[in-house]
Amino acid sequence: MSKTNDPSGYKLISIDDLDEYRGRGYLFEHIKTACQIYHVHNDDEENLFSFNFRTPPSNSSGVAHILEHSVLCGSKKFPVKDPFLSMMKGSVNTFLNAMTYPDKTLYPAASVLEKDFFNLMDVYGDAVFFPNLNEEVFRQEGHRLEWDDQGNLVRTGIVYNEMKGNYSSQEGIASEWSIRSLFPDNPYGVDSGGEPESIPTLSYEQFVNFHKTWYHPSNCKIFLYGNIPSEKILSFLDDRFLSEFDKKQIDSSVAIQKTWSAPRTLEKTWPLGEGDSSEGKSTISMNWKIFAADDPVRSLSMSILTEMLMGNAGAPLYKALLESGLGEDLSPVSGVDFDLNEAVFTVALRGTDPSKAESFRDLVFAALTELSQAGFDDVLKESCMRLVEFRAREVKGGGPFGIRLLRKIMKGWNYDRNPGASLRFAPVMEEVREKAKTKGYFESILKQWILENPHWTLVTVKPDKQMAKKQEAALKEELKILQDSMSREERKILDEKNESLKIFQESEDEGGVPFLQRSDIPVKVNSLAYESSELGPARLLKQGVFTNGILYNDMAFSLSHLDENLYPFLPLFTKLLSGTGLPGVGYEVITRDLSMKTGGFGVSVEAGHKVGDGALDKPESFLYIRLKMLEGQRQEALDLALSLLLHADFDNHTRLEQILVELWNDLKSSLIPGGHSYVILRSNSRFSSSALLEDRMFGIAQLQFLESLVGQKHRIVEVASLMKEIRSQIFALSNLTLSLTMDDSVLVESGTVMAEFWKNNLPSKPSGESIGSSLPQDLALSTPAVPLSQAEGLGIPASVGFVGKALRGASLQDKKASSQILLSHLLKTGPLWEKIRMKGGAYGAFSLHSGLDQVFTFATYRDPEVENSLDAFKESLQEFSEFQDEGELEKSLISVVGKEMKPQSPSEKSIIVLKRHLYQISDELRQKKRDDLMNCRASDLQEACRDLLDHWDEDSVTVMSHSDKLDKASARWPGLKEFRIDLPQ
Repeated sequence: MSKTNDPSGYKLISIDDLDEYRGRGYLFEHIKTACQIYHVHNDDEENLFSFNFRTPPSNSSGVAHILEHSVLCGSKKFPVKDPFLSMMKGSVNTFLNAMTYPDKTLYPAASVLEKDFFNLMDVYGDAVFFPNLNEEVFRQEGHRLEWDDQGNLVRTGIVYNEMKGNYSSQEGIASEWSIRSLFPDNPYGVDSGGEPESIPTLSYEQFVNFHKTWYHPSNCKIFLYGNIPSEKILSFLDDRFLSEFDKKQIDSSVAIQKTWSAPRTLEKTWPLGEGDSSEGKSTISMNWKIFAADDPVRSLSMSILTEMLMGNAGAPLYKALLESGLGEDLSPVSGVDFDLNEAVFTVALRGTDPSKAESFRDLVFAALTELSQAGFDDVLKESCMRLVEFRAREVKGGGPFGIRLLRKIMKGWNYDRNPGASLRFAPVMEEVREKAKTKGYFESILKQWILENPHWTLVTVKPDKQMAKKQEAALKEELKILQDSMSREERKILDEKNESLKIFQESEDEGGVPFLQRSDIPVKVNSLAYESSELGPARLLKQGVFTNGILYNDMAFSLSHLDENLYPFLPLFTKLLSGTGLPGVGYEVITRDLSMKTGGFGVSVEAGHKVGDGALDKPESFLYIRLKMLEGQRQEALDLALSLLLHADFDNHTRLEQILVELWNDLKSSLIPGGHSYVILRSNSRFSSSALLEDRMFGIAQLQFLESLVGQKHRIVEVASLMKEIRSQIFALSNLTLSLTMDDSVLVESGTVMAEFWKNNLPSKPSGESIGSSLPQDLALSTPAVPLSQAEGLGIPASVGFVGKALRGASLQDKKASSQILLSHLLKTGPLWEKIRMKGGAYGAFSLHSGLDQVFTFATYRDPEVENSLDAFKESLQEFSEFQDEGELEKSLISVVGKEMKPQSPSEKSIIVLKRHLYQISDELRQKKRDDLMNCRASDLQEACRDLLDHWDEDSVTVMSHSDKLDKASARWPGLKEFRIDLPQ
């Protein structure tokens, strides 16, 4: 706020000092409509807005979700068919999305340019308040009937197909019912996203009425964040949107669920693939409805208690479940959820048998009762409080900081609580710390809200091999009956509606959506200043930036000397480094020490190519250690990290087996929600040796490797010995590049101490010799070769699929790379979106170019028509081979350059500097790429299309889908049957 008086048309309700965010919070109310606006005003140039509506559904037809998709498909001021897509083309937005929750729908967007911010707000505001919502949009985004090539009725729709994918995932179903099972009497008892069986019951009239009911300023809360003056934004909101409405009485509150006097049980199923080795493996959860999230101290205390109970494998409840033998590991469904008007606490075990539900229940209660009586260890309490404090203090990356605050503020503001109260952390933490001094504080919370709380459910989600077939058979029968009953007039009406939709989808937009101009984006790239020097045989990088008192110690150890047979073991190795103990010290103690003495200790691996690497068959690979700490933790954090690198206990065979199973389960559960990532990696691996390595570490090859290893107890000793050999080959100064990032004020002193610590304590050279070539045959990974121009099929029990197709692309140094980057953006925001998403009903379709791997890739996400998508890839390129629209090219340029303008957090800056150094991405090269982008013309795009089309049949295709769809498509792509892998679930 630049002035103290109320902006015109608003009254200022309150002002909050938000020192933690270096700003103030201003709560306004729009006088004419009672719309509330909360602005966190500070000096952050990445401004964000979000229009937020309470939207409680009354059934599982998915109306809130379908509407979320649809309002951004044309509005009064911008009557184009897809303003959202248009904004993706000509904006430098750093965030652009919409999200449906069980009781609210959020429409956030962010940008680093003020002009762009107001452009986005203009489109979003008009979309949510004045959408066109024509029937064609409803049928496109929601559900519709069509005729297939054989003249049979089929059902499709973007949300319909998205939710079919969601209900094919065990973890998705377990997560859904961990909430719904507790709230049978209010909107949380239904699925706001939509059940596939219920979505077709939604009528167009109900869809339109849902918007009329809830999308009004009187039911809207608008969140603002950043450095633009409040009155400037408020004036814009009033002038463009709010002034056209009057106050309206709307009761969108969600009734509090009546507390039960006794717990309840529930069983659900998930579709298991044919021949899947996971038969019998279920997820069992215990779920408690606890308290209204209206007391920040109580909520934070519950978060800390959850961390104490199961924040890591060494936490007492987590450990008890792992060691019980009842299941394989803790399900990611576990935790506490504050996104509803009453919080939910869940403990879930996966990889178990349905018959063990009661044993699981008894074990959980026994473990919690013992903890409540014996009390929590003081070190455990302190370590968890420190961990929670560190997370709150760190300026995280991965998205606009305003999004982080939006998620926090809506936990209270959505239920009419003071918005500022949800944002404050320091005073709340101080009060929790004071209360925690009282003996039995956390124990009393555990006793009151869990042990003595009768409102809980025991939910079992078990596999069913016949489920997918039954669902498909039932759908076919339903559609056949419907088709047989249709009169000639009804068929005519359906044909007319589908023709109208086709005309709508193929119509050309006349413009109207505001765009930036080429002159609005910078010609020069941003650079990160750092010092580079030798550290014995290692390399040291140092940079000083504001980190809020956190020291970042990032280490990259080269793996280029490792035998390729060892790469499949590296994911297990990285999880063991941070998940096991030390000789004589159990892993539960180490996990507590990591929370006490550090702000985080992470381990990961990566493969890639250096710039200008002519030998694409020789990738670079690195193992990264990410250590975060406060200044006062420096020495104890370094000592602990060193101990883990050099002495992690690989001889705890029980723990090694637990981590192996956890790794296996995590990979399996990610297949369906993340199928696009797997098909992209798999397709790219036949062009790029670094992608081949990453497939062995993170992809389908890793899945096959783990499947062969899990359950082989007789090999655990051998694997443990292998872990020691791998360690001896990695952790040496000669393999190390060290990146240190911290506040300028401590860079000289702390940076010197930390650099010298590693120089003095790590071996100069590796002590081990390569043993990969001497591995036993059944421990060595062999990846069957799929020839270029042959497709590969990956079978999953899901009615939607994922398609990946890779072609050889241009090198990052080549001027053609810029043309292919722009082409990939134009394709995914143009013909791919229209053909595969709008017409085909897939949730997503995109293309991307990797200059380091020299690969150009097409992919789809939750795709019901995999054959059509493969055709659409080529058709889209053919359309662009005659591309001449310089205006569209400029929009693409703006968007591509805009991604490079995104502000970076201190944590991101540290790792960016490290990776640019490792892969030799200089500022000079980055500037050349920017210059090439700025000078790109339509003729360059035509040439890029021709290059790709000339080598179209020298491709690599991977399709992940149901076996029936793979069989059908194999008539044209025989490899989908010849090179078939049925994936475990």
